Amino acid sequence: KPAQNIHIRKPGAGFSFELIDEQKEFQATAHKFAVEKIILVAAQYGKTGEYPLPLIKRAWELGLINSHTPESCGNCWLG
Repeated sequence: KPAQNIHIRKPGAGFSFELIDEQKEFQATAHKFAVEKIILVAAQYGKTGEYPLPLIKRAWELGLINSHTPESCGNCWLG
C-alpha cells in the first residue's frame, strides 16, 4: 500500500521557512504583549530589580511561557 499524505517537491526546492498560521498568531500575540505591556514597565523593573511577577503571570496566561510544564513539575504557582 503506498504511503499517504506525502508531499513531493521539485528537486532543489529546499525547505520552506515560512511560518504556519498558528506560528504567526503566536508571534503576533508575543509582539503585542511586548509592545503593550513589557516595554511600558521594563525600565522600572530594571531600576528596582523587582521580579516582574505580574508580567510573568500574564505571559503564562497567554501561553507565551511554560505552557508545557505540568503542575507536578512546579508551575502551580502560576495558575
